[in-house]
Amino acid sequence: MPILYGLTDRIAAWQGRSAAEVADAVRGIGGDGVFLKHFDLAWIEALQRVGVRVFLSHAIFVDRESEELWQRWPDSRPITATGAPAPQEDWYRPLRPTHNDVRSHRLAQLTQLVTDHPVDGVWLDFIRWPARWEKTELTLYDSSFDDDSLAQFGKETHTDVPAGAPAIRARWIFEHVLPQWIEWRGSVIERFVIDAAEIVRRHRPSAKIGLFTIPWIGIAAEDNTVIHDANHRIVAQNLARLGRHVDVISPMVYHRLCRRSVTWVEQVARYAVNTGSAAVWPVIEAIDPPEHYSAAEFANVFHMAQRTGSGEVIIFKLDGVLSDPHKQTTILTMRNT
Repeated sequence: MPILYGLTDRIAAWQGRSAAEVADAVRGIGGDGVFLKHFDLAWIEALQRVGVRVFLSHAIFVDRESEELWQRWPDSRPITATGAPAPQEDWYRPLRPTHNDVRSHRLAQLTQLVTDHPVDGVWLDFIRWPARWEKTELTLYDSSFDDDSLAQFGKETHTDVPAGAPAIRARWIFEHVLPQWIEWRGSVIERFVIDAAEIVRRHRPSAKIGLFTIPWIGIAAEDNTVIHDANHRIVAQNLARLGRHVDVISPMVYHRLCRRSVTWVEQVARYAVNTGSAAVWPVIEAIDPPEHYSAAEFANVFHMAQRTGSGEVIIFKLDGVLSDPHKQTTILTMRNT
């Protein structure tokens, strides 16, 4: 069923409409669910009243412009294997997953979200170690080699990491304990997912808990070599481990942003289905204008994601759907079949 991502109170076509009118409009273009960005109880109730499920997304290890967490906690910025701070890539400012204040802050926000809003589900976004992936030329780096992260790694894995500069310590890890390092970084993400899922289930027992995941199945690095299981090595999104703790995995199969073929959507979705135990609701894109992204291609991608996954498809994002009546017709048709 179609789930539309990005419903806000700033949608130009629906400005000035009441909550009930917006809910009817969502239903009218085929939306069976929405990811809501306008946290208003009247909107949630109006949407649910007409049968539209309401989901929220919660960004975890990323510094949002409105928060300035890099400034609040300067040591929350990851350190790369060269000893340099992780780069800011356009809007993307990664946060260190081992930073205790960041973890506590995000869990407190999540608690408030699910306590205050009677939603049908919450998805964790940026639930990973750093990478800006939504492009063709990637800058991949291992992280984080700050003193705090290395102290946690040493204590939890009983590893005596030698003293020295970050680059020296990183080199030693790669040469001597790389499998343990990859495993440990995965456990850092897994522990957060466990804590977050427990919060959602305690406060909203009927709500689903989901994860937005990177669409990697081993990817090409800058020099065009393939990093095997980069989703484990770089971002530590082990779907087999994480899927045990959540209801839904949502790989973000943005084939046009990543300049991939339509069949790649099926490959990534099938990888998620075969790897994890959770349901798979792929996220497809509807960003480009209709002159660049035809309704026929969109329908093909939708069908492929729906057929390969668990039947639910998230569409990123609502603005793109509203710009193309033909995509709206496709979504309405999909919902009614």
